Amino acid sequence: MLHGPGKHTYRLYTIMDVFSRKVVGHRVEYSETAAFASALIQDAVAVNRQSPRVLHADNGAPMRAGTTLELADADGDVVATFTTAKSTQNVVFSSAAIKDGDTYTVSSGGTTQGTGTAGEESTGGMGGGGRGPR
Repeated sequence: MLHGPGKHTYRLYTIMDVFSRKVVGHRVEYSETAAFASALIQDAVAVNRQSPRVLHADNGAPMRAGTTLELADADGDVVATFTTAKSTQNVVFSSAAIKDGDTYTVSSGGTTQGTGTAGEESTGGMGGGGRGPR
C-alpha cells in the first residue's frame, strides 16, 4: 500500500522476472482488483512479447475460495477444470493431456486470463522454464 496526500492510499502492482529481477510491468491503482491485475499481466505480455510459464503472486491471494479455473486447448476443448477450496496464490497443474508445443488458454470465472504454449522455454523477459541471459 502506498500512502498519498491526506487519507488517500494506492496499490502498486508489479511484475518482476524472477530470473533477471527486471520489473517487466507495473501500475498504480486506488484499489486491488482481479481486473487490474489481469490488465497488468496482459499489458506486460504484449510489451515484452513473452508469456510466463509460471505466474506467482505475493502479498495476498488473487484467487478467492470458489474460483473456478479452466484450461482449454487451441480447439476450445476444456482439458481440465479446478475450483479452489480456499484462497490461494498458486495452482500447479500437470497432466499427460498437456502436449509440448500445443497452445492452451487459462480462464477464470469465464474470463480469459492468459494463453501459453506447453514446453516453451523463455529466454528472459517474463521468466519461465530456464535462466535467462545474464
